[in-house]
This record gives sequence, structure tokens and C-alpha cells, in this order.
Amino acid sequence: ENDTFRLFVSIIQEVFSYFERIAISDRDKIESFTSCTPNIKKIGLSDTIKELDSKLTQKGLIDEFNPLLKKVEKDYNEMRDLMLNSGMSGLNLSLVFHEVEREIRFINVSLNESEYDKTRLKQQIKSLVHLIENFAPIVKQNKKIRTSASKIIERAVQIHSSRFRYHNIVCSTPILTKESDDFEINGPGNLLLSTISNIIDNAIYWVCIKDEKDSESKIPKAIYINSDIKSFDGPAIIIADNGEGFKMDVDELVQPYRTLKPGGMGLGLYFSNLVMETIGGKLIFPSNNDCAVPDIYSGAIVAIIFSKN
Repeated sequence: ENDTFRLFVSIIQEVFSYFERIAISDRDKIESFTSCTPNIKKIGLSDTIKELDSKLTQKGLIDEFNPLLKKVEKDYNEMRDLMLNSGMSGLNLSLVFHEVEREIRFINVSLNESEYDKTRLKQQIKSLVHLIENFAPIVKQNKKIRTSASKIIERAVQIHSSRFRYHNIVCSTPILTKESDDFEINGPGNLLLSTISNIIDNAIYWVCIKDEKDSESKIPKAIYINSDIKSFDGPAIIIADNGEGFKMDVDELVQPYRTLKPGGMGLGLYFSNLVMETIGGKLIFPSNNDCAVPDIYSGAIVAIIFSKN
């Protein structure tokens, strides 16, 4: 029992902790394989509801089950909005979303069977409705505002300015010096600000980690925040860094509890993706070749894409 032994114990514990963090996607794949149910990668019910709607139509059941499905979608969206409007403190409600998505998978399996039990199918959908009703409290809508990309970026940079100084991080924001085009944004101001802040927080962490591992490097830690109105199907805010980059599959990044950060909850990108989904936008993870980001930012790139409308 000495310092060397205690250091050894800490190293072993971190090894197991790291293994546990990276193994979660494999556990999901194994569960999907052994239960013969597809693993839903996209968070949110919009695509899944459309798929169910199509299958029910093919089987001539749409008139009977469509009202139930519409109620599921409505209640689910209300729960999602409640979670987002309550901020990070409400993220524990994401556990309920897992249950909802699991039920959806089982309903899909039932519909794929050549001989399906109509009574059982109806009971499954009713159970889904009850599951959501039991967890869906009264919704308080977040106030929507009309602002510009530059103003919301400026506010986010102000929030993190002391951290940039503390960690000696160079933050480049061409949009704030009018080198890039600005664009208008309609949406929940504080949630959009939280979205950008979550991504900046990740960038700060990973550029610092890379710097610690490569302490002899002469390249300064750097984060790039700018607009991009040409590369995607809608105007975007781009956040890039020269950190370690993403080490998980892209489709895993917005799944809850996916993180390689020690002690991290793995809910930041999940939260950010849900915010964008509520306003018709999306979160994607392009490369330098896909957008106008200088090659020096060779780490992670996140594009927050807004609807053209």
C-alpha cells in the first residue's frame, strides 16, 4: 500500500472506464442481433413514424391505427420540447425516449411478420400511448426569437472567453469581423445558445487533451466558429477545432450516453441534435472537404444547419 500501488490502481480503473465508454455501441449491436430487432440510430420519431405509417398503409390498417400513431407523435414531441425547455436538468427524461423507441422497434417487428396478430399489434400501440402519457407533464414553450447568426455566435464566444484565455486557445470567428456572410435565425434563443455552447465546450476539452498528449507541438490550440451559407442545404454555423477529432462512428455521435470523455454524461450532442430537430434543422459532422473550413482545423467539425425557411 504505497503511492506506486495506488497509481497502478488508478491506471487500471481508467482502462476499464475507457473500455466501458467505447463498448456501449457494441452492446447495442449485440442486443439488436440477439433480439432480432433493428437498432434505431436516429434520435426522434419523425422518420420512424413515417415508416410505420407506410407499413400500416400497405397492410390496409392505416385508418384504424393512424389516430393512435398521431397521438404517439404529438405526445412524444411535447415530451421532447419539455426536456429541451427545461435545459440540461431535464435530460434524465431521455431515459423515457429509449423505452419509446424500443416499443417502436417491437411494433416494426410485428408488422414485418408474414402472419401478424392484429389484437397484439393494437395492444402494443396502446401500450406505447400509455407509456408516453405517464411521463408527459404540462409543456411550457420556450420563447422564439428572430436574431442573426453573428449575434448568437458573439454571445457564445463571450460566455467562453475566459476559458479561451485560461487555456490559451485561439478562437477565430470570421463572421464577427464581417469576413463571412451573416444570416437570420428564427428559433428558441436560449436553446440555440446552449447548443453552440455544448459544442464549444467539447472543442475546448479535446484541443486541450491533444495538447497534453503532444506537449512539444508548436501548433497553438485553436477553435474556428463561422457561418457557411453555400456548402449545405441550408445556412449553417460551423464549429471546428484542431483537437483529436471524433473517434466514434458518425451515427453514434448524437446517441445518448456516447462519450469518450472521462466522467462525461454523453448527452451534449444528443441535446444539441434534439434542439435542431425541433426547428427543422439538423446537426452533421462534415470533413474539411465538405465545407469551407481551413485545413489547419483537422480535428472535429460540427455543422449546425438551419432550415432555409
